[in-house]
Amino acid sequence: VAPGEYVVQAATADRTGPSANVAVAHQFASAVVTGTGYEPPPLQLKLSLGATLMGGVIFEGTPSPPMYTGVALTTLPVDFGDPLNGGSSIGFTLSRDNTFEYRGIFGRSLLIAEPKDPAWYVKSITYQGQDLADTPFDFGSTEFFRDIEVVVSAAAAAVTGRVTDDRAAPV
Repeated sequence: VAPGEYVVQAATADRTGPSANVAVAHQFASAVVTGTGYEPPPLQLKLSLGATLMGGVIFEGTPSPPMYTGVALTTLPVDFGDPLNGGSSIGFTLSRDNTFEYRGIFGRSLLIAEPKDPAWYVKSITYQGQDLADTPFDFGSTEFFRDIEVVVSAAAAAVTGRVTDDRAAPV
């Protein structure tokens, strides 16, 4: 191996979770290895099932969510690409009661919520008061994160205005 730093990753194939409503990703392990030009010592990687995310979606401004709408939830790793999908994101779905559980999240990831109806927007994604909407969060490799709250709303603000030139004439 040429001198330098390398990231060694190992992963298993997909497996079915204990419940059809619980998505389970690959088991995964990674380690940083420094190559010195000589044969490196043996490397031992311990696979992990990853962190578990659990929570719910709240539809703000309506007593019950519209039947036609839903929210697509995705995690996107930010440090290392997903070794089996070339860096693609991992998605999971809501249960009928608008809760979710997903197993197999590793390290710093973005949690992304996308309403399926364009009239709705993501107002917030929080965990224990911490904003997860636009900031990567370190989910580790074995932790449980309960009570993640995704709030979507149909009461979006509107921005209006007009464009003028330097003489205040409409453009």
